[in-house]
Amino acid sequence: MKEKQAESGASKFTAGESAENITTLFQPIVSIPTRGIIGFEAFSEARDPETGECIEGIRLVESRCDPDTQLAVDRQCRQRAMEQFKPIFDNHKAMLLFLWLNANILKSKKADPLFPEKQVAKAGLAPQNVCFELPMAMAGKMPTKIVEYYRKKGFGLCIVDLGTNDAFLEPFVRLRPNFVKLNRSFYTGPEDRYRGKVLDNLLDLSETVGFSVIGQGVEEQKESIDLLRARVFLQQGTYYVKDQGGAGGGADPVKMFYGKIMETYRLFRERRGKEILARKNAFESLSQEVRRYISRLSKEYESVMEVVLTALFRNKDRAISMFVLNKNGVQVTSRIHVKAEAQKLFHRPTHGEDKGMDHSTRDYFMYIDMGYERFVTRPFVSPYTGEEAALIAMPFYNADNRMFVLCVEMPYPY
Repeated sequence: MKEKQAESGASKFTAGESAENITTLFQPIVSIPTRGIIGFEAFSEARDPETGECIEGIRLVESRCDPDTQLAVDRQCRQRAMEQFKPIFDNHKAMLLFLWLNANILKSKKADPLFPEKQVAKAGLAPQNVCFELPMAMAGKMPTKIVEYYRKKGFGLCIVDLGTNDAFLEPFVRLRPNFVKLNRSFYTGPEDRYRGKVLDNLLDLSETVGFSVIGQGVEEQKESIDLLRARVFLQQGTYYVKDQGGAGGGADPVKMFYGKIMETYRLFRERRGKEILARKNAFESLSQEVRRYISRLSKEYESVMEVVLTALFRNKDRAISMFVLNKNGVQVTSRIHVKAEAQKLFHRPTHGEDKGMDHSTRDYFMYIDMGYERFVTRPFVSPYTGEEAALIAMPFYNADNRMFVLCVEMPYPY
């Protein structure tokens, strides 16, 4: 009964009422390490024009409402949310607004995929500060062309309501498989760094949860080696049975593929050894750059470190960003960085922009604090350039013999 009332109220509301009758509630999205807020999610509600009853979650109009009704409610809620967010945006230019986007509205003949973009422009907001939200159940309904269009414009996309019963995670939670086979989409086609990262994280999940990953459909030696480089050591496919003949004549099927396996693994080890040596040399080169920065900073007092750091950065080698921490892990300089492309910076908090930020629980500080001479983080996507990067941390003593830690973000060598 309550659901019918909500539907009826939504229909009456959209029939002739304006967005002024919508109330927007903002829920903060906080960053614990930075002790700050990165943005707000907008929740909308309205009063039934006849009964005065509160229609909660009107932004989540049920799919049983006709598409035109959903379209009207979606637009009005979004308009009101942006109007009420504008004063926040005017005072905090980096703040993000998370807005629900109802994929069902595309069924309406009146739907205009570009309408949300027009609303954002009319509201005086920057695309980089708006992140559209889609629940996992609706993600498949959103055309890829529309998503890519908005991504190029600088808008963000947030998948919400991901649960253990969703398509990707449900088998792992419910079935607890011993093995998972990957099809060729993971390792064939044009090189895709994002796809590679998805595979890398899936392998991390396999080690944590306890299942083994098998690459299936391997047809060529290169594919086998590429999978080995990606840490997929269990494989199957026609590559292993090519030129092996039949299993008859008393041949041992366990031994008959041994030669090809050994040859493939030998080539992989040879190639991997060269890659590791090249990476080792690259990291040493990056570390030398960091040491050059330290040799300059070690002659200065804390009061002028930011000025010196800025001067050093103007003559940077490969550094993407850098900042200095004191012996307690507190940031004592701003994070000096290259100019970021807006769409790459969007929705990737750096946890290190401002002075006074506490980094004492981060690995790159804790390892140095425990006596390490250098710490290099795992690769991550730089919020400034969008490329793979790593943070290199090294301790040093300044002019009055106080300990500091220099952190420099560098392109990750491959």
